[in-house]
Amino acid sequence: MSFKIIGITGSKGVLGQQLIKKFSNVKFDCFKGDISKKKDIKKWLKGKKFEALFHFAAIVPTQEVSKDFDRSLKVNYHGSKLLIDEVEKNKSTKWFLFASTSHVYKFSKSKISEKSIIKPITKYGLTKLMAEKYLLKKKIKTETCIIRIFSYTSFNQKKSFFIPSIYKKFRSNDLINLNNVNHVRDFIDISDIISAIKLLYRKKSKGIYNLGSSKPIPLKKIIKYFSNMFKKKYMISDNAKKTFLVANVRKLVKLGWTPKKNIENTLKDYHLGFIRNNKISIK
Repeated sequence: MSFKIIGITGSKGVLGQQLIKKFSNVKFDCFKGDISKKKDIKKWLKGKKFEALFHFAAIVPTQEVSKDFDRSLKVNYHGSKLLIDEVEKNKSTKWFLFASTSHVYKFSKSKISEKSIIKPITKYGLTKLMAEKYLLKKKIKTETCIIRIFSYTSFNQKKSFFIPSIYKKFRSNDLINLNNVNHVRDFIDISDIISAIKLLYRKKSKGIYNLGSSKPIPLKKIIKYFSNMFKKKYMISDNAKKTFLVANVRKLVKLGWTPKKNIENTLKDYHLGFIRNNKISIK
């Protein structure tokens, strides 16, 4: 059996690991260097021709990006710029997938389409938007697909992300005090992200696509779910203004994709994954 070769950056990240597991009849060539160093990229791409190249390498947690913005800019923007320049120079692939974020958008009570107002809500979103603009303005010959991914989770995510941090609080404490949770977000299951990427790859789609569940999920709903699971109480002191960030995914649905899992499925899978990963017995 012959295998197609896909190049991938960020193969050790949450999404990168899942992609590698779930793709069949494909071999992945994983970038193992520093994406902000041209020599590492040149060494990796030398003499290679990929069926596709997935670019996931990035500094993601918003706190980390804010804490060291210079380093984040080097990785998320300059690294992407160096990569696509070398891909173009060497004609390394005909199809390039860039993982961006919903953080490039302005908060909106209406569902956000690919044509909605662009106004990054975090510095992380700003670094991704800068990379997007470079890809689009450069008018590269490589066919490019940009996916703006909304919220998702995994038991492998860092504890600075919302669901892992809330889950940890309920596992570790008897009385949970919370604040700044008066918000509505769009949580898409990782399995649905993978199925969307498979479809985009198969069709070699070009342009920008929102990738979310299109379901508005109040963060307080997630808190209540874990409160019921662990039978623990919580208190919320929250004066923050309510914000909304929910995807309109009609463009992706028109290609034949639909999300299969809801937030309850995702939270249950997170719990079971945590149990398995930490080898905890269920009483």
